[in-house]
Amino acid sequence: MIVGARHAVPLPANYSIQPTLNHTPMPDIVDIAVGADNFKTLVTAVQAAGLVETLKSPGPFTVFAPTDEAFAKLPAGTIQTLVQNIPQLTRILTYHVVAGKLTQAELAKLGVVTSIEGSPIPIDTTEGFEVKNATVVAAEYRSGQLA
Repeated sequence: MIVGARHAVPLPANYSIQPTLNHTPMPDIVDIAVGADNFKTLVTAVQAAGLVETLKSPGPFTVFAPTDEAFAKLPAGTIQTLVQNIPQLTRILTYHVVAGKLTQAELAKLGVVTSIEGSPIPIDTTEGFEVKNATVVAAEYRSGQLA
């Protein structure tokens, strides 16, 4: 039976309604980072800074996401110190985020982008792909760029 605004319409017994659209939402930046094996430290930092909802907002965003390997190269105690200083952690994390969904090719053409923290981020593609002197090891995770 289909119930309308004014009355119900009986349907034959063998009638069935099949859904035609898949309403599974596309994963966002946070979902992608959580599902990847190499962003555990970043996910922990984003959670500590209270930025999960910001990064789950419609955006879109491009994130220059440090891998666990990159975090491991920081001096001992750096991550623990940052987690205890939320304003500094937030500033550093938002430096790694740019408004808009930018591909590697678009970034290369721009040469410099502005982070949501407000600072310029230089892009260098003369030898490889570097973002402020850090080599990008995996570019363009789809559905919310993680570069």
